[in-house]
Amino acid sequence: MSTRLKSVRGTFAADGSSAECNIKSGAVVMVGGSGGSTFGGGTATIQFQGSDSAWYDSQEVFTSANVLRIDTPVPCNIRVTLAGATTPDLDYVIQSDVPDLVE
Repeated sequence: MSTRLKSVRGTFAADGSSAECNIKSGAVVMVGGSGGSTFGGGTATIQFQGSDSAWYDSQEVFTSANVLRIDTPVPCNIRVTLAGATTPDLDYVIQSDVPDLVE
């Protein structure tokens, strides 16, 4: 058996949402880590998916490069959403801190 961490990564070139990442109890979210990343004047918000399948904004927002650890009391999906940006080039990574076991 080996372990594989769940992760989602990409680059925002316009306003929108990242792919969702299923987490069991926590994750690390990195936004704007590359030297050339720019927010384009926008704000990146971490969102959680509720049991009703709707997406809800967290209180965690990014307006500059940052790394944040998120702890959740129950498994859920999270994503990063960028809004209000003009020509962004913004890298992001969501990394679950609980590995899945792979046979």
